[in-house]
Amino acid sequence: MVSAEPPARHGTYVRPGASLFICHTLRCGSTLLCDALSRTGVAGHAEEYFPERASNGSTFVSAGAAIKDPSTWSCDWASTPFDECLARMLAIGTTPNGVFAAKIKWRNVPCLREILGALPPRTGLPLAEHLDSLFPNLKYVWVTRRDKVRQAVSLVRARQSSQWKQWASRSEPSAVADYNFLLVDLALRQIVQEECAWEEYFAHAGITPMTVVYEDLVREYESTIRRLLDGVQIALPSDYVFPAPRLQKQADAISERWVERYHRNAQTSRVSRTTANLPAILIRRPLRDAYVKPRLRSCVKHLSKPGRPVRAPSLPRRRACRHRARQWTMAGRSQRLGVLLAVVVLGILVSMAAALSAQGPSLRLSGSQKAELRLSNVCRHARTAHPIACAEVPYGRVGHRV
Repeated sequence: MVSAEPPARHGTYVRPGASLFICHTLRCGSTLLCDALSRTGVAGHAEEYFPERASNGSTFVSAGAAIKDPSTWSCDWASTPFDECLARMLAIGTTPNGVFAAKIKWRNVPCLREILGALPPRTGLPLAEHLDSLFPNLKYVWVTRRDKVRQAVSLVRARQSSQWKQWASRSEPSAVADYNFLLVDLALRQIVQEECAWEEYFAHAGITPMTVVYEDLVREYESTIRRLLDGVQIALPSDYVFPAPRLQKQADAISERWVERYHRNAQTSRVSRTTANLPAILIRRPLRDAYVKPRLRSCVKHLSKPGRPVRAPSLPRRRACRHRARQWTMAGRSQRLGVLLAVVVLGILVSMAAALSAQGPSLRLSGSQKAELRLSNVCRHARTAHPIACAEVPYGRVGHRV
């Protein structure tokens, strides 16, 4: 357990005794988690202290840290000495027991890698080793969300309305936002791409993060926070009473309608893409060999299995019985032929959909083919069996509903 000792001074800045990184994607519930940890008074004050790159090339911090300390966080990290930024960050984000906490999203990682890689003593080291040298006893917490479509809808609505959080003590009407399938789909792919990037980072660095699932945090708020603190070995005061969450859920009936519309539009989009790409799949031999022929062979094998004998209905007269038997046999042949043709068409459509799902994402997201191809297996490496996993279910069963 982290003892309640004041942080030690190291050079020009205060060096904490333990560090906590809250890794997240946008609209995954990280603000709710960080607010709960900060209110305990023993788990640091997690804010987005780290910079990200703007479109004009400058670096900036775009969260609550800039409001608390504008003299540092509103300026360009490239023009401010790194030791000064680090000292202010540790002073603000460290609680009296010596625990520092910070939020970090994937957009911060390239900028951090660039800034830390330019420091002479650490040139050429991997980013994880840089961070371990700067933040002692560093532990990672990964916040994720099962329903990625609802997360994407929340992100698009927040961007349009500029309402990123809503306090429970205030009653604010929902801002007007316009639904757009392409915007939601783009946000969904961005979320999945960033989660894949985090998964690669953890796997390559050999890091086993604690996992907090948003849906579980909302359902079991206090128990989830307690399990997380136990997992990172931070002791709560014995008389601490969890207050009610200060943040209010922003999803409403409009969000549900957006989710339903997205699923309908996505289904229509898949059907149209399937129809448009059907000739290309039938013409190209590699695609036929990979997707069409195996499914056709399995369908033919299934149809060739011997079935139950067809029995003619019993009729009083022998002639009528033979006539009905012949009609029954001809109808059975026509029915089997129709089923065979339907199976062939269905196999072609399914094959086309499989080809699109295997190739389409990698073409849309340049530079992330590997991450998209691993989408079905995202976030399922060895940390799922970690004995102190915060999620109630193994992370391997946390589906990405895309």
